[in-house]
Amino acid sequence: MRFNTKVIFTIILKDNILVFPFYIIVGSFGLSVISVAKMILSWENHFFRVLSYTAGFCLCLGIISVLILIPLLVWRLRFIREMFETGTEGYGIIYEISYGTGKWKGGANASFYYNYRGKTYYSKRHIKLVKPYENLKRGDKLKLLIDPQKPARILMRDLYLEICGL
Repeated sequence: MRFNTKVIFTIILKDNILVFPFYIIVGSFGLSVISVAKMILSWENHFFRVLSYTAGFCLCLGIISVLILIPLLVWRLRFIREMFETGTEGYGIIYEISYGTGKWKGGANASFYYNYRGKTYYSKRHIKLVKPYENLKRGDKLKLLIDPQKPARILMRDLYLEICGL
């Protein structure tokens, strides 16, 4: 799998592990820019002076988030690439699934099991409801990529192919 800029940003915005640190970074930098702009526009007002301290806090939060996100991003992208290069294809069978409601409507929690080299593994994942996973039910099969060295590490193959547009 090739990781061009579009694929990287798509993975960041749709991967459950990376999306929240990304929102924290964008939000904290956005708040700090707004706070600094307000501080510059009316320094006399005491409220905006207090707001300038908020700008510093948001800027620090953004910098700390970037320092955390970059290693997380590198680790996650390496993991995804490694799984597509060396992972063994297999199938998981859903034995329990619950769909989100309200603000969690775009996903489902699926519990499934899979066999690898004679051993059964159980896993539970939150699944974004993209094309291959829109109408999942008990007994359906999921295409998985299984790490040969650590079979408990898996990746949902079709989910990432759909996310990356492949």
